[in-house]
Amino acid sequence: MIDKQAKWVAPGRDCESPILTGTIDASSGIKKATLSICGLGFFECRINGEPVSDDLLVPAWSDYEPRPGRRLLYPIHDTFRHRIYYMEYDITQHLGDGENAIEIWLGNGWYNQHERNAEGDLWYGAPKLAYTVAIEQADGGVRLQSSDERLTWRRSPIVFNNVYLGEKWDDRVAYTAEEQPVKIVEAPASPLYKQTCPADREIKTISPRLVCEKDGRRIYDAGVNLTGYAVCSGQGKVVIRYAEELGQDGNLDFTSTWDQQIQRDEYFAPYKRTLKPKFSIKGFRYFEITGDVQGVQVAMVHSDVEVTSSFTSSDKTLNWLYDAYIRTQLNNMHYGVVSDCPHRERLGYTGDGQLTCNAAMLLLNSRELYRKWIFDILDCQDQKSGHVQHTAPFYGGGGGPGGWGSAIVIVPYTYYRHYGEREILETAYPHMLKWFSYMQSRCTNGLVMREEPDGWCLGDWCAPGGVMLPEPFVNTYYYIKSMEQMLQISGIIGCDNRREDLLRQLEESKQALTAAYYDPEENRFAGSVQGADGFAADLGLADDALLEQLGREYAQKGAYDTGIFGTYVLTRTLFDHGFSDTAFGLLTSKAECSFSHMMEAGATTLWENWNGHESHDHPMFGAVTDCLFEYILGIQAAEPGYKRVLIQPRIPSGLSYVKGHVTTAVGKIQVEIRQEDALCLQITVPDVPASLAIHGREYPLKAGLNSFSLEAPPTPIGS
Repeated sequence: MIDKQAKWVAPGRDCESPILTGTIDASSGIKKATLSICGLGFFECRINGEPVSDDLLVPAWSDYEPRPGRRLLYPIHDTFRHRIYYMEYDITQHLGDGENAIEIWLGNGWYNQHERNAEGDLWYGAPKLAYTVAIEQADGGVRLQSSDERLTWRRSPIVFNNVYLGEKWDDRVAYTAEEQPVKIVEAPASPLYKQTCPADREIKTISPRLVCEKDGRRIYDAGVNLTGYAVCSGQGKVVIRYAEELGQDGNLDFTSTWDQQIQRDEYFAPYKRTLKPKFSIKGFRYFEITGDVQGVQVAMVHSDVEVTSSFTSSDKTLNWLYDAYIRTQLNNMHYGVVSDCPHRERLGYTGDGQLTCNAAMLLLNSRELYRKWIFDILDCQDQKSGHVQHTAPFYGGGGGPGGWGSAIVIVPYTYYRHYGEREILETAYPHMLKWFSYMQSRCTNGLVMREEPDGWCLGDWCAPGGVMLPEPFVNTYYYIKSMEQMLQISGIIGCDNRREDLLRQLEESKQALTAAYYDPEENRFAGSVQGADGFAADLGLADDALLEQLGREYAQKGAYDTGIFGTYVLTRTLFDHGFSDTAFGLLTSKAECSFSHMMEAGATTLWENWNGHESHDHPMFGAVTDCLFEYILGIQAAEPGYKRVLIQPRIPSGLSYVKGHVTTAVGKIQVEIRQEDALCLQITVPDVPASLAIHGREYPLKAGLNSFSLEAPPTPIGS
């Protein structure tokens, strides 16, 4: 850890990106050397000229410290908790006998982001640094060397860097930069935590396709929408601009960043060298280079999160949906945060995050990333009222008390279901209770009617033609749904002291929702607009006739008419209540509001809106990808952490073949299904209690491969 004696240091005057230098004395016998370091906003560390790690954009983004007096887009008077992360590296192999040079580059990161102020003025301060080197000596002693006033600094060639807008390099600055003494600055009051979530890294390199050359510019296509940056070799002035799309004129189309927030890197290199940014990434598919360059490549960058699943089927739209969701979700995992989009807002929206967390935890090795993000949500809850922010770490942004605020319950509960870690529920439980008290204070006659004064109070979002579902209906749905989960959580951790109160609130809000929005003559909720009956059915408020009506209605529509929350709730509700063919029809629909429409339009990531307006890299509609695994393949955690596994496929009649796997906390689960004259299943499960439930019967599964050919009655093969 960073020793208390370590001093926080900074350059002696304003500097966009300083380089701080010092020495590490390794003259006596070394058994092990550990570097604990925090450079705010981002840093890169080298010892004797070699990087100590391939980590990028570290430390993780957090709500670092209080920001009193900042202008915000809409008023927030909440009081947060704060934390700062530091990195820890084993540097034993980097040290030679005697004096070793340590060099740390600092960038603005989120700590000093003051160029984009659409959400308000949200920066903290100028870059600064603290570190400690702990040297374990051969005799068993430990010697500490920490940052202090003996360090020096100089200007780096990075004359501008911003997480949204990119970087500007001028190598001439580096040639004339002089070493100067650092200044000691006040240490942050926030506690320091060792970062355990994965850092960003260059995951792979892509060779882009040259689209055209015109007016001294070359335009390239990376082939897919991704996050990262262009890398090339060049000399002189080089400008690189990035965008998601090309316009009809063949030039970059900046619509998805509102035509004003253009992602750009600019270099001036008197001598030929490799050109790439250090403290920023871009969200793009296409890019344009002006200048003399060679060897153009694209580095794909995101949090080092492994894909631990696979999916293929006889339907190309489902296959595209899985691939597009995985790519979109990875594009939105950076700095220890799950974001809404990687090029425009880039924020940890709690609504988008709670919506997609089940799919992300199921299909990716994202355990440590979500553990960290859960603490972001808890930290950014108002300590007095219990209000949960729309973004975590807090960075402004709009949302609502239900679909966004419920992240404080849904994300930890989903985490527990996947990993069986009760401690995360115990930590979050008091915060959840405080949020329920807040929500109750926002109710009128049992309905959630409002959030913060002069702020947003959204219900659903991004529905085709605009949201028609009443905001109180959606917010109260999430209030009820979260209370149902909270009752489960109370039992899990043995804290039932609020159980009666929660049950009373739950019943009151269900009655209020029914009284306000149910039409007994029509037997429907909220006019059946945009999946309203699906929301009601998911809360157990629909009778059999309403369920049949819901299934018929969407079988006839053959297309989604829903927003981000309604799409997910409706799809899962249809699967849950036996309408697998209808749910399959929506997932594979060829209508305008469909994943097939995105696919046929050439999309490689998921769109923010069904019609393709705005961003083309938002994961929120991809939440339904978990249905491919939990319903069609039928992979379910019968006990938290997959300590017991249930395979319960709900196979649509239009699907002749499907195969997929997930890697859970207990191992790999794979299901392959062929549906022809007979139903043939190949199921691989780890060494835990497991069973197959299908056709009204249940069969035990042994560890390893299980084969079934199900006719009438179904008979296991080799049993």
